[in-house]
Amino acid sequence: MLRTNLGVRLLLQLQKNFMKKISLCIACLALILVGQNCKKSHNDTPNTSLNDNDRQFLVNASYSNLAEVDAGNLASYMGTNAGVKIFGQMMSDDHGAAESELRTIADSVQVSIPSTPDSAHISMKAMLKNLTGMAFDTTYISAQITDHQNAIALFQMEINSGRSPRIKTYASTYLPKIQMHLMMADSLKTILKTP
Repeated sequence: MLRTNLGVRLLLQLQKNFMKKISLCIACLALILVGQNCKKSHNDTPNTSLNDNDRQFLVNASYSNLAEVDAGNLASYMGTNAGVKIFGQMMSDDHGAAESELRTIADSVQVSIPSTPDSAHISMKAMLKNLTGMAFDTTYISAQITDHQNAIALFQMEINSGRSPRIKTYASTYLPKIQMHLMMADSLKTILKTP
């Protein structure tokens, strides 16, 4: 009899623990579902949660990425200095990845972004194609310094004045990389000046 009571108690205790675990799982599932609904409400819907700064940022950041990819490809095979070649390839890779992510964001909020660099960078590429050796390397790196300074200002403005959390997160994620690119370009400029 004692064994039966002990068995029943043990069974009841196991059932009680099982019910607690089930309740805990249900509560966790409910929290996950609530979190997903909150996440959905924070996601951008087409053009409703964007301000003018967000829209302009998407366009200008795309122009910047496309120009860096284009010029980077050119530098990776036309550069004379090994550092310039490596830097050019890095610009192509890093800004290519950044552009891919930016395009996904722009598509999700239904903002049209460019598919080619702006006219100023197209002209710069044409000029670079006519240069060789040290003239190419120094002109490319000087342009990179200016472009990255402008990109830093653009990304900082989005972080400070944008409305879209997703676009501001993009700007916050890529700003340190752009700052690193600027430091590398500055270092290359110094190296190129040194005989």
